[in-house]
Formats: sequence, structure tokens, C-alpha cells
Amino acid sequence: MKPRSLLIVVVALSCMQGCSDARTQRNARAVEDVSVTILSEPDSLVLGKPTAFLVDAATGDYWVFEQTISKVIRFRPTGDVIASFGRLGDGPNEVRRGTEMFLLDSSVIIADLASDLLKFFDPVTGVASRTVRFSGYPGAGVARDGTLWLGMNRAETKTLAARLDLGADSLINFGTWPASYRSSERLSAVFAYVFVAPLGDRVLVLPEASDSIVSWWNGRETMLAEVPVRARLGAHPEMRGQTSMNPSQFMESRSSAAGLFTTSAGDIVLLHHDLKAQRPRNVVKQVWLTVLDRNGVARCVDTPMLANLEVRPLAAMHHDTLMMLVQETIGDRAETTVRRWDMADLCP
Repeated sequence: MKPRSLLIVVVALSCMQGCSDARTQRNARAVEDVSVTILSEPDSLVLGKPTAFLVDAATGDYWVFEQTISKVIRFRPTGDVIASFGRLGDGPNEVRRGTEMFLLDSSVIIADLASDLLKFFDPVTGVASRTVRFSGYPGAGVARDGTLWLGMNRAETKTLAARLDLGADSLINFGTWPASYRSSERLSAVFAYVFVAPLGDRVLVLPEASDSIVSWWNGRETMLAEVPVRARLGAHPEMRGQTSMNPSQFMESRSSAAGLFTTSAGDIVLLHHDLKAQRPRNVVKQVWLTVLDRNGVARCVDTPMLANLEVRPLAAMHHDTLMMLVQETIGDRAETTVRRWDMADLCP
């Protein structure tokens, strides 16, 4: 049977520990509120290994990069395919190993790990316009006021992030490695992914295995807050400070950051995944949500979201709505779903 993809929109309410029984009951009822939109998925556009998921701030359209066929696929909010472009290869309109995708003004940007290039495409024609070389491991990013801010873990300079100004042909690296990365090169390689999010005139940076969020402003960085999750923080404590270790000790069971976003009210939204090694791939045992205010004070800690997923979900923020692209196997069908939570109702 051909796999189908469903777009499931779930509106859920949650709250921090200690909320009233009445609120808990209200939340339980809201979780059951489910509506379903089917993504139109032609034979040539089956989602097998999506590596990037974005929501267009202006239109609400869904942008997905499918790595198996190296295509960008754009969906309307109704689930219909608007367009797709790209193909596997090393040519000017091709991508070999796309991992991240960004929207900057009139361009769709794909980070191609095979060529170490950011490749710019016209969102309508799919024609490549230019490239910018990078050095490091690209992570999550956000476009703001004509500038692309993105995670870029770079061992040579021991920096975490980078900035690309509109029209520039090179990246500007910033953000100092945390102590845990400096004490263990292996830790910095295994937990290479870095999250970046805007907060007013600041930029927030969160390395995957770090226990703290760093605020970057006007060339200066300060620790905004420790990540106040009650679940295991980042790398195992026994991993920190070690300069060499069998990789299986990292991957056996761990908890790591999985998302960093901000809301219009200035709240900071954090996602963490508890992972468990299981052949043929790791299993996401639990997805946790933590919400801080703009000063780093916890409002909601370790709210359980999703559990027992075979593939790590991809998260995006559309205005004040948190969305996750989730892949699951149900019987003999592989389903890709998007689940949505209204942040105004999380930790009111």
C-alpha cells in the first residue's frame, strides 16, 4: 500500500505543575479536539525523509525539504501541493545532501552538507540564483530584517552561530563554545546542532547539549538562563569533561535540545527530546516543552508533548502557534503528520 501523509492539527492546552483541578480537566478536554487535513502527495512527492520544515509567516504555507529526492515541496494550509522543485545532484539547480532550509526575503535557501554551500533558489521558478560557502555544521535559523541568523557549529573557531546579511557573499561567525564543548571535542561533534531564535533586538543561541541559553546583543554575549528542565539536561553528566569516549556511550540514552522559539509576547519556547538507542534507529521516548518569560524565568517546565516516536519530529513556529512534523508507522502505512498547539493556551 502506498504510504499516505496526513496533516493532523491538534489544539492542546497544558499548564505548569501545581495548576488547579479545574484547569487540568479543561486541558484534558482540549487535547481531544482534533481536526484532520490530508496532504496531497503524488507518487513523485512521497515524504520519506523530510529534513526541514518551515511555515511561511505571510501565507501559512508549509515548506518541506525531502532529502531522498532532494526536492522542496510547498503545500497550502489546505494540504494541496502548490509547487515543488530541485533534484539530486551537484549542479547549480541541484542538492546532494540538504539538511536545513530557510526563507529569506525572495529566496529559499538550502544548506547542502555535501558541498558546504548555502544554495539560493527562486521560490516560484525553483531556479538557483547564487551560493554562499559555509564552514561548520549548519543548524536551525531565522530570517529577520533582511538578515539570516543560523546555528553554525564550527570547530576551527569554536563558534556556535553565524550571520548572513542580505546580499553578502560570506558568513560572519559568532557565539563562543560552551565549556562542555571545549572540554570534549567528541561532545561538540556528536551534539553539533545549534538553535537560534530572535528576542527583540537580541539573538538567542542554544547548543544541542548545553544547559544554558546565551543572549547575543551588539557583539556581546551573556547567559540568559539555565535550561530549567527536570528531565536530564543535555549530555549525561558523566560525559562532560571527558576528552574521548566510545560514541555508543553518547547515543545509548540521552536528552537533548530539539527546538528554540520565541512568541510575540517575548516568551521563550524550548523543546527537548529524550532519546533511547534502538535498532535500526534511535527512538524519541518523550518530547518535553518548557516555556520561559523574556527574562529567562520559568513559566512552564517539562510539559509532556509526544512520546514513542521512531523519527525525531521537526518543529516550527508560525506566529504564536507551535507546529511539529511527525513521522509514524501505523500498521503497514507510513504517515507524516503535522500537529499544532496554540501557545496562547500553553501555561496561561
